[in-house]
Amino acid sequence: MNVKKMFAGLTGGLMLASVLPVSVLGAASYSSELEGAYNYAYSKGITTMSPIDNANMYGELTRGQLAKMIANWAEKEMGTKVDTTAVCSFSDAHTAEGDLATYVKKACQMGLMGQGIDKFRPNDKVTRGEFGTTLSRALWGDKYNGATPFYKNHLEALRDAGIMKMIDTPNQMEIRGYVMLMLMRSVNVVTPSECKDPAVILACALGGDACPARCKGKTPDTTNTGTNNTAGDLNINVVDYSNQIRSVPMVGISIFNAIKFDATNDVTVNSVTLERVGLSSRSDIKGVWFEKDGIAVSSRGTVATDGKVMTNFNKGFKVKSSETLDLVVELSGASAGAEIAFKFIGVDSTAKNAVYNAVTSTYRTAKYDVAALDFSNVGGTGNVVYKLGNQSELTFGQFKVSNQAKGDDRNVFLKSVTFRNNGTADLNSLLKNVKVMRDNKVVSKSVSMDGRNITITLEDTINAGKAVVYTVMGEVASLERVGDTVQLELRKDRDLVAYEASTKFRTTMNKPIQDNSWIMKNYKIDGGRVTLTNTAAFPKTVDAGSGSSDVVIADGTLTVAEPIKLPKMTLAVNNTGVVRSLVLEIGGSRYASTVNGTAFVFDDVYVNKTASIKLIASLESLPAHNSVQFVPTTIGSLAFGSAKGEYTNNSEDLKGNDIAGAVQIAKINVKEAQFTLKNKASSTQKVTLTESSIKTIFEGEMVAPKGDINVTEVTLSGLNATGITDSSQIDLQLYINDTPVSNATYRRGNNVVTFYNVGTATKTPSKFRIEATPTMTQTGDFVFDVVAKGTDTNGNTATTAAVKTVKLSVVESSNVSVANANAVSQVVNEGSNAELTKFTLSARNGSINLTGLKLNYSGSVAALNGQSVTVEVNGNSYTATSTAAGVEFTGLNVTLNEGNHNVVFTTNINTDGQTNGVAVEVASAEVKGDFPTVTKAINSKYLFVKAFPKLSVVSAKDNQLVVKIENVSDDDITITDYVAVNADPTSTTLNGQSVTSPIPVGKQVTLAKGQSTELKMNITAAGTLKLTGLKYQVVDGATYNYTVNDNYTNIATWGTLQVVYKS
Repeated sequence: MNVKKMFAGLTGGLMLASVLPVSVLGAASYSSELEGAYNYAYSKGITTMSPIDNANMYGELTRGQLAKMIANWAEKEMGTKVDTTAVCSFSDAHTAEGDLATYVKKACQMGLMGQGIDKFRPNDKVTRGEFGTTLSRALWGDKYNGATPFYKNHLEALRDAGIMKMIDTPNQMEIRGYVMLMLMRSVNVVTPSECKDPAVILACALGGDACPARCKGKTPDTTNTGTNNTAGDLNINVVDYSNQIRSVPMVGISIFNAIKFDATNDVTVNSVTLERVGLSSRSDIKGVWFEKDGIAVSSRGTVATDGKVMTNFNKGFKVKSSETLDLVVELSGASAGAEIAFKFIGVDSTAKNAVYNAVTSTYRTAKYDVAALDFSNVGGTGNVVYKLGNQSELTFGQFKVSNQAKGDDRNVFLKSVTFRNNGTADLNSLLKNVKVMRDNKVVSKSVSMDGRNITITLEDTINAGKAVVYTVMGEVASLERVGDTVQLELRKDRDLVAYEASTKFRTTMNKPIQDNSWIMKNYKIDGGRVTLTNTAAFPKTVDAGSGSSDVVIADGTLTVAEPIKLPKMTLAVNNTGVVRSLVLEIGGSRYASTVNGTAFVFDDVYVNKTASIKLIASLESLPAHNSVQFVPTTIGSLAFGSAKGEYTNNSEDLKGNDIAGAVQIAKINVKEAQFTLKNKASSTQKVTLTESSIKTIFEGEMVAPKGDINVTEVTLSGLNATGITDSSQIDLQLYINDTPVSNATYRRGNNVVTFYNVGTATKTPSKFRIEATPTMTQTGDFVFDVVAKGTDTNGNTATTAAVKTVKLSVVESSNVSVANANAVSQVVNEGSNAELTKFTLSARNGSINLTGLKLNYSGSVAALNGQSVTVEVNGNSYTATSTAAGVEFTGLNVTLNEGNHNVVFTTNINTDGQTNGVAVEVASAEVKGDFPTVTKAINSKYLFVKAFPKLSVVSAKDNQLVVKIENVSDDDITITDYVAVNADPTSTTLNGQSVTSPIPVGKQVTLAKGQSTELKMNITAAGTLKLTGLKYQVVDGATYNYTVNDNYTNIATWGTLQVVYKS
C-alpha cells in the first residue's frame, strides 16, 4: 500500500496522520488546511522557510524550536509581554542551535516554557502534551495549571475550544505542520491582540468602518446592565496583568491588580460583577471590593454559590477620563495552594457602551505570616476641654502604631486610616485643615470627612520593630453647637491600611478585635470669649404680610467676656427683591445692613457687654411669595466667614471661627397684607440726662396696597420700655407727609399712647414720622411698638402688624475710651513737626466735649523741657509747652461726635549735642471733658536721631541669616556693631568681610543715602539665630553713636530676622 497516496486522500482530518511516522508520509502532499496553516505561519514570521516543501511540515521539532515559534506567535498575535525581571537561567541553554538560546530565555520570561527547572533540554523532541501545555499558557496564562499529569487540564481546554482535536496520545512527538495549524486555529478562537486595542474595541462595538474584518465578532463583551445609559464609552482593563502566577498570603487582605477605567465622556459606574476562576473554592474568599489610595470606594462583595460576586459603588464611581482603582480581596486562609483569579463579567454604568475583557492575574495562596501591627491610643480615653479662640490649632487624638516584625527587615508603609467620631460633632462642619503629624512633620497626604467618619491618607514608613506616635490636629471651622465633642475610634482592623514595604502584602493587626485602646480621648469644644445661643422655642418659620416691617426672624443671646467689634457678617437671600431692609439689633441698639448684590452685609458692629441679639426684616409691598430663606441659615461662624473683628481692649483679632454657637434664622412665609407701616430708621438715638433735644424714632411710610384705609388711630405701646419716674416724660409728635397731625405724651402709668385723626392710607405711600423729645431724670432704654388701625371702604377693620421704633437711649453722660493700637515705637529723624505719639479717642453714648489732654513721659526727658508740642484732633490744632515730665493741654473746647477720632502729637526736636539721640517714652495719656477723666497706658517709644537705616531679610535658610542694611536718611551712617542671639562669632561677615562684635574700625562700613550692604551670620548648634539690634555712627559736627533694637518697629520686621538651626 502506498501510504503517501493514502494520506493525500484522507478526508477525516489531519490529526489522524499524527499516528504515522514522518519517513512514511513523505514531503510533497498537503491538505488545503495544512497549506493554509503554512501560509498563515509564513506571513507571521513563525517560519521563514519557503516554499512549503522546505518548511519540513511533517518533521518533529525540538523544545528550542518550539520556544522560538511560540514566543514569536504569542508576542505578535496575543500581545504577550516579556517580563525582563523574571530570572530564566538554564545550564544547558548554550547547547541550543543557532539563535534558539535567545528564544529559550524569551519563552521563559513570557511565562510559556521552562518555569521552575534548571535544565531546559533545548534539543529534546516535543510531545503533544508539552506543546499543548505551552499553547494553553500562551492563550490563558496559568489558568489550567495544577492538574496531574501536568498537561491534563491544558489539553482538555484546547479540545473544548476546538483547537486540538486529538488529545488521547499526549506522549506522541508533535510535528511542525500541526503546530502551525493549531496556532492558526487559536487566533480564530481567541481574540487577536490587535482586537484588544481600546480604539478597535470601541470601533467594533459601534459597528464602525475602523473595525478590522478579523476582529468582527472577536472583540470583548460589551454588555452594560445599567438602566440610565446616557453618554460615553467605558473600557475596563487590568493594568498590571501577568501570565505568571503570583503568590499571596492565604489569610488576610491583598490587592489583586490595578484596574483602569477609561471613558470617552463623564461616566458613573454603579456596580461591577466578577466571576471567580481558577483552582479554588468560594470558601477561600471572604470579600472583594475596590479601593482608591487605600480607601474603600465600593461595597464589600462576597462570592455566591455560582462563583459570581458583585460590588456596588454606593455613591457612584465617577469616571471623567481615566481612573485607576485597586481590586482588593480578603482571603480566609481556608487552603494553601489555591489558585484564584477574577473575570469581569458585568458592569452597571451610565455609559452607552461598556467594554471589558479583563481577567486578573492568577494568585496562588501560600502560608506566610505578614507583619503584624499594634494600634493603641496615647494617654488613655480621658476628657480634654478646649475654649474656642484660645489657640488656632487643636489636637483631636494621638495614637501609636507599632511594627511587630522584630528581628527582620520588614518595614511597613502606612497608607491610610479611618476613624469614627463617637462624639456629637459633625466633622464636616466643625473641622478644617486637618492633618496628621509625626515628629513635628506633616505625614498626611489628604483628608476626607463624611459626617461622622474621617479618612486620612498617609505616606509614612514604620521600620521593623519600631513604634511611631501620630497626632491628629485641626482647626475649628465652625462651632454651631457649644459643647460639641470629638472622640475618634478605630472601629475595624481593616480601617488601618498598611503594607509590607518589600512584598506589598497588607499587614494584619496584632489585636484584630477592637478594645478601649482603639478609642482616643474625648475632646470637648466649649464657647470661648464670644458665644451665640438661641432663644428657646423661637420658631423656625414666621408668617409676615407683604410690605411688613420689623419682622423678627432671629432671636438669641450674644455672650461676650469683653468689648468686641464683630467680624463683617454677610447673609444672602434666595428671593431677591422681597426683603426691603435687614437690621441687626443687639441689646436694643440697631445696626442697618448694606446691600451687596443678593447679600445683606453688616459691618462696624460694636458690642460692649452680653446682650440680646435679633435679626429684623422689612419686606417690600409685592405679591406674596411662598417663602424667603437666608443663607447661611444661622447667625454664626458661617455668616462671618473669613472676616475679622477685634477685641477692642487690645485690638486682638476676633476671627469668625472663634465665635461659638449660632442663632437660627427663621424662614419667612410671605402673606398678602392690606395695610402696613414701614420704619426705615435703624440707628439708636442717644440723649443725656441734661439734654432735651428732638430725636426721630420712626421714619418710614404708611401704605394700603389693597385699597384706601381710613386710619382712625396709631398707638404706641411702651410695655417693653424701662419704667419711668413721675418727674420724667417723653413728648411724641406724629407727622404725615412732613405735616404734624397729632401729639401725645408718654409718662408713668400711661402704657399706651394714642395718636388720633391720622388720615387716609392709600396705594401711594405716605411719609410717616414720629419724633420724641425726652425730659428725663433717669436713664433707660425705650422702644415702642407702633400699630395703626382703621377701616376699609366696606367698613371692615384693618390693622397693621406691630412695627418697632428705634431705641431711644437715655444715658447719664457720654463717655470716652482710648485705644493705643496705633501708638507705635519707632526711630524718627530730628526736625520740625516730628511725631511724638498718637492714639485713637472713641466717643460713646453721644457726642462729648473735650476740655483737656495730658501726656506723661516715662522718666525725665530734658531735651523736651520748654519745647512746643502740638496736638491735632478733629481737624483742629492746639499748642502747649512741654516739661521734662510731660505736656498738658488745658482750656480746650472741642466737640467730638460719637465715633472714633485720631489724636496726633508733634514737636520740634533738635538732637544737636545729644550723642546717643533723644529717647522719649510716652507712658500714659489723660483725657478730660464732660465725662469721667480717662487715663490710658500708651507705652510708645520714640528715638530721635540724625539718621537711621532700614533692615530687611535677604534669606533665612541652611542655618544662615542674611540681612540687608540700607541707609534711608540724608546723612551718612557707619555700621559699628550688631547684636545677635546664637550667632557663630567665627563666621559672621559684613560686606563680604569677616567681622567680630564690636566690628573693628578697619572693617566698619559707611553707607551714603540709598546705599546698602549685607550682614551674614551662621548658626552651628540647636536653637534660633536672631538679629535683635544694630549700632551705627553718624558724624555731623560731633560724632553720634546710636543703638536701635527690636523695640522700634519701623526699622525692621524683626520677627523675620531669624533662622532656626537644622541638623
